[in-house]
Amino acid sequence: NVPCRGVGGDYYDYFLRDDGLLALTIADVAGKGIPAALLMTSLCTAFRGEAEGRLSPARIAANLNAALGTRIAPGRFVCFFCGVWDPASGLLRYCNAGMDPPVLFREGTAWQHRLRKGGPVLGAVRDHDYREGALTLEPGDRLFLHTDGMTDQRNEEGEFYDEERLYRSVTTNLDKDPAPMLDEVFTGVQHFGGEGEGDDMTAMMLEIKALSKNEKSGPLLAQAAWDRVDDRGLPSGEYPLKPPRK
Repeated sequence: NVPCRGVGGDYYDYFLRDDGLLALTIADVAGKGIPAALLMTSLCTAFRGEAEGRLSPARIAANLNAALGTRIAPGRFVCFFCGVWDPASGLLRYCNAGMDPPVLFREGTAWQHRLRKGGPVLGAVRDHDYREGALTLEPGDRLFLHTDGMTDQRNEEGEFYDEERLYRSVTTNLDKDPAPMLDEVFTGVQHFGGEGEGDDMTAMMLEIKALSKNEKSGPLLAQAAWDRVDDRGLPSGEYPLKPPRK
């Protein structure tokens, strides 16, 4: 396992549970500076504790929302997405609490699916029951997750990069492995936004590959799941692009 990752007001994490399932999350804490960083750190610790307890994504979101509701400052909230993926069956269970919906790209088709089920942002509505979505990921699928710092980048004319541009960039680079693909996507966003002070940007890519016979159980299954995730984060105002490496 690796420590959770923070990029400014963004937070993202993924780790293998003891049962071999991959837990992942991406979140955007409203606000800047030390208060946002402290809230992000608390969220990181709380998510790991909830996910390691083998709770469902919807229950994780509900518990985090309840915990935040008692300590979060007025006007603050957290956009949050979490999922639990079973690499043996391909089943992904997820809950989206106000995040830009992650997008599933299916190999060889123009089909895209946005993961929307969940509920409101964390910290906004106390005692809310969150919904859970589920879908089976197939070999060749890629799941792209990102914070709104990517689509909120503006050019000199004041135009937003927006989802259409972002997803077009992802689609154009799907022939690349996840790491260089994310590099290209980030570079495109930066070139569009120029040298201005933008928002923090974070993205993750989960690539689904067919498991070999030896990978279908035990330690090799866990390693196979781990090898299928890549990520990039870029704090606001950091140029040129220097993506962190694991």
